[in-house]
Amino acid sequence: MDLAGLRTNLLLFTVAALLAMLAVGALIVFQWRPAPEPQATAAKVLTLQKLMRQLPQQMQLEQARAVAAGGTSADLLAAANQAGRIPPDSFAHAAAQADLRRWSDQLLEQARTQAQTGSPRALQASIAVLERVAPGNPVHTQAQAQIRQWRQALAPAASTAPVVSSAPAPALPPSFAPRLRPLPSKRQTPTSLFEDIQLDVGETRGGVTLSASSVRVQGNEFVITAHLDNNSNQRYIFLPGLIRLNDAGAADRRTRIDLSLEQGIIPPEGTARLSIHGRGPWEPPYRIVINENRISGTRDFNLPVMP
Repeated sequence: MDLAGLRTNLLLFTVAALLAMLAVGALIVFQWRPAPEPQATAAKVLTLQKLMRQLPQQMQLEQARAVAAGGTSADLLAAANQAGRIPPDSFAHAAAQADLRRWSDQLLEQARTQAQTGSPRALQASIAVLERVAPGNPVHTQAQAQIRQWRQALAPAASTAPVVSSAPAPALPPSFAPRLRPLPSKRQTPTSLFEDIQLDVGETRGGVTLSASSVRVQGNEFVITAHLDNNSNQRYIFLPGLIRLNDAGAADRRTRIDLSLEQGIIPPEGTARLSIHGRGPWEPPYRIVINENRISGTRDFNLPVMP
């Protein structure tokens, strides 16, 4: 069973367990007792109604946990944002805050580990990750302090960069021509190596946001990590098999789509993680095309993707 199926089965099992617990709670609340007081019955009804209203919030937390299981910076950010939207009066709030803190600590640690090489590219990638930490996040202050430190480290590198002369280089004598060899191109990189590139693109349609956070390039293949966040009060339904990854010539470069959900149905306040596999060398720009499965088509996406 693949990871997406495992996450889906785990989420369905959790929802079934929550429904069973709710049913048992209803039986306990309304178990037979002789001549109950009207006030006591009303209080029990209010308690049960509150449980029913907060069941979607518990499902929201379980879905965030399924997204966080991916372990990437984009997964942790999406899960943390989703857990942070659970209100304080919810029974799931305490657990959501504990998960939010753990995921945020993992995100900060990943960014610091990536920046340990000290290269400008690694520092810029770590800064791009931490810049997306929301102000209400428990590690927001630490993230901002770390960003300032990395930017200070980048400043000397920019000021001491060597100046390249625009004057033409002297011509070599003909006898040296056979000794010249072309520099290896990017396409000659061994296929066992890969490169992670941070992205920061997104667009919103009718309360639904499609964002692309990173791409992993390996040889003549690449994988784009994207997320669909449904902040509307309606389900967002799409057909995964019809998702396209168009290149500049409108040719579909998609080979397969991995989803954190078994079907293309995102409930309100829900999130879906997409891993879009593409063929050929990484030559942006591309466009992620997702059409909503409804007649109106008001929430269709044509997201441009480039570093």
